[in-house]
Amino acid sequence: GGTGDPLVEMFVPAPAADPVLNTNAGLTLNEGASSGITSSLLDVSDEDTDDADLIFTVTTAPTKGQLENSDNAGTAASSFTMQDIIDGKISYTHDDSETTNDEFIVSVSDGTSSIDDINFAISINPIDDETPTVDVNTGLTLDEGASEDITSSILSASDEDSDDATLTFTVTIAPANGQIENSDNAGTAASSFTMQNISDGKISYTHNDSETDEDSFIVSVSDGTNTLNDVSVSITVTPVDDETPTVDVNTGLTLDEG
Repeated sequence: GGTGDPLVEMFVPAPAADPVLNTNAGLTLNEGASSGITSSLLDVSDEDTDDADLIFTVTTAPTKGQLENSDNAGTAASSFTMQDIIDGKISYTHDDSETTNDEFIVSVSDGTSSIDDINFAISINPIDDETPTVDVNTGLTLDEGASEDITSSILSASDEDSDDATLTFTVTIAPANGQIENSDNAGTAASSFTMQNISDGKISYTHNDSETDEDSFIVSVSDGTNTLNDVSVSITVTPVDDETPTVDVNTGLTLDEG
């Protein structure tokens, strides 16, 4: 019998697999800290590509810190592989600024196809590591025997980690010729007060009407964790002519007649 045409077997290669983003959990770390970006936080796989050939490219770098590869520590990483992540080489270091979030954007490629615009979120836990600063300390001028508010234009402090209500002044050396008072407890010497008290117009100094032309007091300022000590506030007292003349000697006069 005759023979048919020979059977030709053709091999059609399977289409290349695309990278798959399995995990993008983001990162949480403390302010100023460094933390590894592990495969439990960021993970990509590809059926026909080794992890060493899955390349992440940083398209938008973080603005509040830096991505690093331990193979080149101290230098911002512009790219890295999935194998680098698995090997624990990739980390993020926060710049210790008073910020609570950051992010970076990467693409990942297997050399043929890619996933673009992978946004990796970073949450920063604030740390109270800032010491309060005194922004204004002009001192106070008032008349003898008078009372004057200590306003924020006279004494003001701030702290990047704390609000004014928790920023506390403690009087370590009280004035010698008068008294600091809080209107919430008028008539009583104030041993402490907050920056919010100053802003609300509650803090004043009252001179004791003595014949003195100066006074001062010293405070510390604390946010509850960090303290600035020995803040001296000067007080200038303008004399007032409020004293009635006194006759110190009046013995009378004795003389001979004529």
